[in-house]
Amino acid sequence: MISLILKPMMWFCLSFLVLSVPINKEPVFNHLTNIFGESAQDLIDDFGTKASQSVKVGKRAIEQLFQTIPQNSDRVKVKQSSANKEAPPEDEYTIEERELLKQILTE
Repeated sequence: MISLILKPMMWFCLSFLVLSVPINKEPVFNHLTNIFGESAQDLIDDFGTKASQSVKVGKRAIEQLFQTIPQNSDRVKVKQSSANKEAPPEDEYTIEERELLKQILTE
């Protein structure tokens, strides 16, 4: 359980340290941002629009599901319990049948 929390924190700290190493008086993160900045922002924007579209489709599907459920459903109200309870069936096997069942169960 503790490793579930500590491992991600350790990897985050390690990646933070690596991206903070200065090269030409700027951290590595700034160099990566200069290289991938626009394409990364386009990717983030595209992901945001796809996510919002998926949420809208999901909301519509849930609304349609609840609209198709009938408001009034048939209900049976029983306030009495059964007076006669059924007994479980008794074993009515012959000796040959019991032997066959034992063979089947042991295989």
